[in-house]
Amino acid sequence: MIVRERNRSRSEPKATSNHEARAVNDTLDWAHETLGLDWTEVAAAVDADRRTIYRWRRGLSAPRREQRERIDDMRELRFLLETVPPDPDARLEWLHCSVPALRGGKPVSVIRRGRVVDVMGVLAGVYSGAFD
Repeated sequence: MIVRERNRSRSEPKATSNHEARAVNDTLDWAHETLGLDWTEVAAAVDADRRTIYRWRRGLSAPRREQRERIDDMRELRFLLETVPPDPDARLEWLHCSVPALRGGKPVSVIRRGRVVDVMGVLAGVYSGAFD
């Protein structure tokens, strides 16, 4: 997807913005397809609305700094989720079970409410061996 000229800083090369747009789309698609979030829930997770997600995916606009940070959090969540539970079935099971460190909440529900960093914190703790 190509981001329109007016949405790029003058110093940012076009190739960089094209790569960033693809990375954003890849992350949003992962959240939709793998986590099973609908587009409204994906939007909530990155502090945007559904129409904004549509514009990003079509290359009509680009995320603001705050939203890019949330998308980066989602990317980190993806890394942790694909690393910590080694088995894909275990990943999906973990996303949909009650987790004490999330006050009994299900990780996917916490993500739907836009609290990606809370789920990342639990996974990062497991990744670092804090719960061994």
